[in-house]
Parts: sequence; structure tokens; C-alpha cells
Amino acid sequence: RGKLSDLVAEHLDHVHYLNDILIINCEFLSDVLTDHLLNRLFIPLYVYSLVNNEKTADRPKISPQVSLYLLSQVFLIIHYRPLVNSLADVILNGDLSIFNLHSEQDVQKRALSHSSLTSSSSTSKVSSLRCFTKPTESLERSLEISRHKGKKKLQKRPNYKNVGEEDEEEKGTEEKEDDAEKVKEIEMVIMERCKIIDPPLSCLTEQNTTDEEKTAAAAAKIDSRKNRPFLDMVYNALNCTEEDYYTLFVLCLLFALSHNKGIDSALLEKVHVPSTQAEEKNTYSHILAERLIRIMNQSSQPDGKVRLATLELDCLLLKQLVLSKGTCIIKDVHLACLEGAREESVHLLRRFYKGEEIFLDMFEDEYRSMMSKPLNVEYLMMDASILLPPTGTPLTGIDFVKRLPCGDVERTRRAIRVFFMLRSLSLQLQGEPETQLPLTREEDLIKTDDVLDLNNRSEEHT
Repeated sequence: RGKLSDLVAEHLDHVHYLNDILIINCEFLSDVLTDHLLNRLFIPLYVYSLVNNEKTADRPKISPQVSLYLLSQVFLIIHYRPLVNSLADVILNGDLSIFNLHSEQDVQKRALSHSSLTSSSSTSKVSSLRCFTKPTESLERSLEISRHKGKKKLQKRPNYKNVGEEDEEEKGTEEKEDDAEKVKEIEMVIMERCKIIDPPLSCLTEQNTTDEEKTAAAAAKIDSRKNRPFLDMVYNALNCTEEDYYTLFVLCLLFALSHNKGIDSALLEKVHVPSTQAEEKNTYSHILAERLIRIMNQSSQPDGKVRLATLELDCLLLKQLVLSKGTCIIKDVHLACLEGAREESVHLLRRFYKGEEIFLDMFEDEYRSMMSKPLNVEYLMMDASILLPPTGTPLTGIDFVKRLPCGDVERTRRAIRVFFMLRSLSLQLQGEPETQLPLTREEDLIKTDDVLDLNNRSEEHT
């Protein structure tokens, strides 16, 4: 475990270092780095490992859990728009054709034909597109080509300003045009093969339709899901019927996508992934909401194997999904399912009420501990222990919220926290304040120098 922690810490240092390079805004350097990261690492290894593709079993892969973990780290740390937009679009809209080298060659040639790169460098890039291998060109050569490309682009742009004239407005417009051209060129290579024409009814949106329309929509849904294997894997992993090993990483990925400032909110809204940058909304993904509520139901069962960190992150995403500028847009049927999960947590808690003599003390302690230490997803993803399969023994040194309970005392603590989380979520979605917790309030306690009235009022009346 110590070696794993060192490897994770070293990896995080590398990702932060890459982000530092990208935020410098050195165009030719960012272009080369973005191209290498996307086509040499993120897409051919991280994204490719999300699905099982038997046709290309000879390609290097990592476990899906590690892949989800690494992708979450990328979106939590890096906010460079051309990179994160391209990578997010591949995950949300891409299909397996992005790994087909032969189908990508024409796309790459068309993109390179607009630049001033030599034919030899074009051939080398095309032949090595999206492979987890060492680049055929040296870094110095790639930077030189990218710098030369940038100079050519500047020479082609006419200069209408007088010598020495400072026009901030035109300068800002030209910078925006440069950024747009840069994003367009990168995405032309990265995403052209994985663009999918949306069906008239999105596969993630439910509407009131006739029986015939529902049948057609169901057929379109099946076809669309086939074309989005990465997104399909994300939704399937939310079904944690046995354990939440995959589920925690998927929730972290959804959280990272929704909080990344470099990703266009329109891209996330297209597949109904909640975004913190979205404008006021009046709809949400019913499928995603049902999967999230199902996790809450599973956590309320006596034999549930959902860790507390998973449940808390699940509650955060559901609130982000159905709350729009302080207004809750959740459907009655989903709210009823949530209330059902909350009732299950109450029944689970009653099992331990009479069994523990210090139940009330534990109840108060868990509430104050949970309120003082809310979940921090960035810190959670820095912990190497979540890469290990869920364990129930405290001897590992893993924090209680990141492992399964061991013994009656820890099961009681877990049941208390599940009750708190679902109760808090229910009250927030219904717009009701918390008036019952904590049981012991500071203002009700007797303080130093308070005057105590020890008279027995009942005896005085007699």
C-alpha cells in the first residue's frame, strides 16, 4: 500500500506539472502537448480501457477502475479547454471507430493539408495516430513544426492597423479567433470520426408519447446506446448490486466532468450530465436520477455494500442534477423513490437503537463529525486506498467512510450516517429547514456562571 501511495503521489505531481505548462498559454507548446496527451495516452489507453474490445486484444490496456480513476484526475486538475473538451466529447459521444487507424487517416490528412507541415511529418503522424507508443518525432522537432505552423498562420492574417496603434478590442477579437481555430483544428482530428447524429428523441430523455412513439423511441435508444459504448459503460457501472468498486469511480468522473470549467456546458447538457456552469434548467436525465436513487436504496439495505463516501458523492450529484438556482425540479415519482429510501434507512437504524447502550452518544457524535468534515472529492481522489477493492477491516488503516463496516459498532455508525445523509437530502429537495438535529444544542446547555434554580416547584404548590 505504501508503494501504491507513492505512485499515486508521483502521478498527481506529473498531472499538475502538465497543467502548469498548459496554463502558460504558449500556443505551439500547448498544441504539441495536447496532441501527444490525447493521441498517445488519454484516448488510446485511458478511454480504450473503459470497454472490452476483443477484436483488438493485442493493444495495451489497464483495468477499467484504474482508467476511471486516471480520467477523473485529468478532469479534476486540467482545465485547458481544447484538451478537456476533446476528451469529454470522446467519452460522452464517441464510439469504437476512433481506434480504427485506417478510418482516421483521411481525417488526419485533411486536417494536415491546411497546415504547412512537410509531407514526411504528415505521414509519420498519420501512421502513428492514437497508439500508446513513443512518438516517431522528437519533442524538439514537434515543437519546431508547431512553432513554424503558428508563424505561417500569423503571416496569412492581414494587418489593418497602423504601426504602433494599440486597439485592445481588435486584439481581443483576434485572440478569440485564434482560440477558435486552434480548438477547431484539434477537434477536427480528435472527434470527427466519433460525431453522432442525435435521434429526434434523445436516449436519455423521457417524454409523454403515444405507444407507437414509445416503441420507436425505444428502438432509437437501443441503437444510440450501441454507438456510445463509453457512456454506456458509465451508466452500467452505476448498478452496484454487489459492491460499489466501479460505482465510486464513475461518480467521481461525473463529478469531475460537471465541475471542469474548461468543458462547454452545452456538451454536458447534450447527454444530460449535470453541469455547475449550466443556466437555469427545467429538465434532467431521468435515467441518471433513477440510477443515483437506486444507489441510495442499496445503501439502506441491511446487507448493502455501499461505502459512505460513495453515498455522500451520490447525494451531491443528485442535488446538482435536480436543483436549478435554488429551485427543485425533481419529478414526484423520483421524490417518492427517494422518500422510500429514506424510510428504509429509518427501519435500518431501528435495528441498532436497542442494541447499543451508548446509541444516543454515537448519534450525536456522528452528526457533528459529518457536519464538520463534508466530503472533499479532490482529497478523496488523492487517496490511493480507493484503488484497492473495498475492505471491511479497520486494520488496513483506511478511513471509515472509504471502507465497509466491521462489527456491530461500525454497522451502527454506518446506519446513523446513512440516515443523516438521506434525511438531509430529502429536506433540501423539499425546501424544508432542519429543526430536529442536533439533539443537543449549544444554547440549551448550562454554561459557567449560570444561576441554577434548585427549588422543587411541585413541593411549593403542595
